[in-house]
Amino acid sequence: MSRCSPFPHSANRSQRTNRWRIDGIASDEERANTLKQLLDLQRDDGGWSTASFLSDWKGLQRDDGEPLDVQTSDAYGTGLAIVISRELGVPADDPRLQHGVRWLQANQRKSGKWFTRSPVNDAGNLISNTGTAYAVLALQACGKLPGWPLSSGR
Repeated sequence: MSRCSPFPHSANRSQRTNRWRIDGIASDEERANTLKQLLDLQRDDGGWSTASFLSDWKGLQRDDGEPLDVQTSDAYGTGLAIVISRELGVPADDPRLQHGVRWLQANQRKSGKWFTRSPVNDAGNLISNTGTAYAVLALQACGKLPGWPLSSGR
């Protein structure tokens, strides 16, 4: 029986690897291919665009009729790509991930949040909340949050 931890980065790497694998969903080859495709979507500025993950989704379009913006990096795409990469075994010091970390560090707003434009609808931009969560998880996954994970004595 597979288990998933709600705190994926709180244990050492070998313990995490076993906890996050769910048998039968994807073979090692399929995971490697997916990881390659994901890393290939990295933008020159170091980030990833959420819309680029969706560009082959048949029938998906913006509410305003404009094409999906696959050229603009955002926190949701960047954070998610880094978290997935780390969970699939890419080391935190990998240059691609470090480029993404630098993008996150350079694009955090004064409020502490990161902006993510919704791929399909500009109303509310609630996706920024999830983008901020993924950004924090990505920074955590790459050891960039001082004092994290918190020790049990705090």
